[in-house]
Amino acid sequence: MRTEGIKVKLTIPIRFDQPDLNGTIHSREAVNKALQQLHRDTPPLLFRSNEDDNPKVIGHIADSFQMTEWDNKNSVCKLTLNGLIYYGGMDIVVNECHRDENGAAVIDDFRISSIGFSL
Repeated sequence: MRTEGIKVKLTIPIRFDQPDLNGTIHSREAVNKALQQLHRDTPPLLFRSNEDDNPKVIGHIADSFQMTEWDNKNSVCKLTLNGLIYYGGMDIVVNECHRDENGAAVIDDFRISSIGFSL
């Protein structure tokens, strides 16, 4: 079941004053400055695989809602924002279907087996 215009809400934890998963330490001030710039822009959402050095644009950040929550005790900033994934949908298992008067398949009963995004 393929669709378009999938609205998503992302919450991204950003470590500061401690190593991230790449071993890089970003100061709180640097994170704050980068987030201020982000609030003025609407960057794309990218898909990047380990096998391909060329990231693919799969959507963009919507500027309608962006929230920043600072947790100084744990040195983590939580960035919550809305986004739009251009294409995706669900893999389904069809349990029952029939053909209409024009010969088109009509699915009467199905189960959703996974949800994903595509290019």
